[in-house]
Amino acid sequence: VDRVRSAGPDWICAVGSGELIDAAKAMRLRYELPTVALEEVTPLTEFPATPRSRLVAIPATSGRGREVSGAVALERADGSPLELFLRELAPDWAMIDPRLARWVPTGRGIDLGL
Repeated sequence: VDRVRSAGPDWICAVGSGELIDAAKAMRLRYELPTVALEEVTPLTEFPATPRSRLVAIPATSGRGREVSGAVALERADGSPLELFLRELAPDWAMIDPRLARWVPTGRGIDLGL
């Protein structure tokens, strides 16, 4: 988050797994609302009307639609889940490139296709 703050990006680009996209959403949330702890976020949390950054999501896997959702599933340091939802966390732009699936392990690719 400190690197994001020091860079001051206009766009944050997440290319990879759903977990990576969720991490980018959380990083953007901390960038936009630095005084709000992730555990305090609710669907009613006020997000800036004109945020400093926008989010692009390019998933390498398919299945949960994290590239179009404001839902975020994270794991705390102790391993327990942290789930939050804020509509404004949905990426501003998403791109699906089926060529990215080439690098998904075969077993995982089969799971995603079911």
